[in-house]
Amino acid sequence: MGLCNSLMASCAYSCGCCICDCCLSKYRDSNGVIQTDNMFDDQLGLVIYDKMSKDAKLNPIYDNREANFKELQLVLNNHRIDNNQVDEDLIIADIGCGTGGYTQIICDTFISNKTDKLLCIDKSAKCLQFIRDKIIKK
Repeated sequence: MGLCNSLMASCAYSCGCCICDCCLSKYRDSNGVIQTDNMFDDQLGLVIYDKMSKDAKLNPIYDNREANFKELQLVLNNHRIDNNQVDEDLIIADIGCGTGGYTQIICDTFISNKTDKLLCIDKSAKCLQFIRDKIIKK
């Protein structure tokens, strides 16, 4: 099992675009269905979950995220202008942020000055640490 674990970790970390069966085998039940409940328990699971959230076949909304958030930004800007709130600082909550699949695009689209804030909220402390390591520290 030691060799299998080292192969799984190197495969998941080195391949940025796909999720292979050798990595997923740890998270399949006896019927072959992927169980995401225990993916948040270790770093490998977080990497795989992050890839799954960005896979177009599993999450078709992710491919359209830029257009969706640009449209949301337009609506928000129009609302702020209509209500004379253009100079107000933003506080945005990303509730259930998981591994941060949308965190970077939220920052790029809405956070325009140093006083704007994005609050990432998730029940998994490991997911929040994953976001800190992947996005916030960069």
